[in-house]
Amino acid sequence: MAKLETLTDDFTTLDTTIKWAILGGGPYVSGGTLHLGEDDYLEAQSDYEFTDSHLLLEIVRGNPAPTLYSADFSTAIQFGLDGIGGIGVVDLLATEFLIHTGPLDPAALRWWKLRDESGTLILETSPDGSNWTSRGTAANPLPSTVRMALIQSGVGSDLSEVDNINLPTDIPPIPADTGRFFAFF
Repeated sequence: MAKLETLTDDFTTLDTTIKWAILGGGPYVSGGTLHLGEDDYLEAQSDYEFTDSHLLLEIVRGNPAPTLYSADFSTAIQFGLDGIGGIGVVDLLATEFLIHTGPLDPAALRWWKLRDESGTLILETSPDGSNWTSRGTAANPLPSTVRMALIQSGVGSDLSEVDNINLPTDIPPIPADTGRFFAFF
């Protein structure tokens, strides 16, 4: 089974044949971003391995409430803004915060990364996708196999926009006119 980090999208188009299923309202893609209105859901059509993997999101606007859940729906976690200016990871079935911090500058929350490292959840945020700040850790309640969904919760905004999922943020650009080029075959 593929690792969760292999689920990638830059949202230049919305692939509803292989990658995503639309549930609820009508999420759509425009200008290279995914738009989620109130009660819109976008769910991956495949299960993924979350053990020692991650979910990386670039959130342009709003609170798309990324959710990971087990195939049998016995366990689910959601991360994002908590409605009172903090951030957290919520065990949806136990209805308790696993991670929580106080109010933050929205510019610091452009990139979100939730990763599993040997059974520990680590929530990180970044303003630029390169410089990461750990926001907290907790025991991972999820099984190794998960499905991922983006759910517009309506908290703080009636529209959310997501630009990238699991795309590298630290690949250096190839310099133009580097002078010499060597190829080895």
